[in-house]
Amino acid sequence: MINSVLYASLSTILAVLLGIPLAYAQLSRGRTLAELSSMMTLLPLGISSITIAYGLMRAIAVPLGLSTNPWPLIVVAQTVVGLPFSARAIEISLRNIDPNLIEQADILGASRFQRLFFVELPLLAPGILVGGVFAFAMAIGEMSATLFIALPQNYTLAVAIYQYLGVRKFVEAGAAALV
Repeated sequence: MINSVLYASLSTILAVLLGIPLAYAQLSRGRTLAELSSMMTLLPLGISSITIAYGLMRAIAVPLGLSTNPWPLIVVAQTVVGLPFSARAIEISLRNIDPNLIEQADILGASRFQRLFFVELPLLAPGILVGGVFAFAMAIGEMSATLFIALPQNYTLAVAIYQYLGVRKFVEAGAAALV
């Protein structure tokens, strides 16, 4: 349970922090950047979680020696799985911002950072919240990549449910699922 909440919380924070610039990139004026950003954001939806986990193991864990304690890889895998949902929710919220508000902030002399932190981010707060909830839900339920990467000390609740079901311990699996 602790692993599940910890990994899901960290991956949610990363998914939201990465989702904000991706949402801005998807709305950029440059058509190539917007298309590339949109394609890269949606790519994890078309790829199996196990494929993502295998790629992370080959590209990161083996060269960096994270095979003995791979919890950062679990967080990265869960971030990759939740990122499309957070980026899309933030992008929808960004599309709904009235351009006149941004223009008025410019007219009143707000710098780019003031406009971002005092105008745009408060208006994006509902989209950020929705994206964070979606990313957390995807991370907390992610079983495939976590099972592929994790060692026994890194198991999450979803992996425990899967293992209980595999040995026909339905009562334990049901109790874990209820939690």
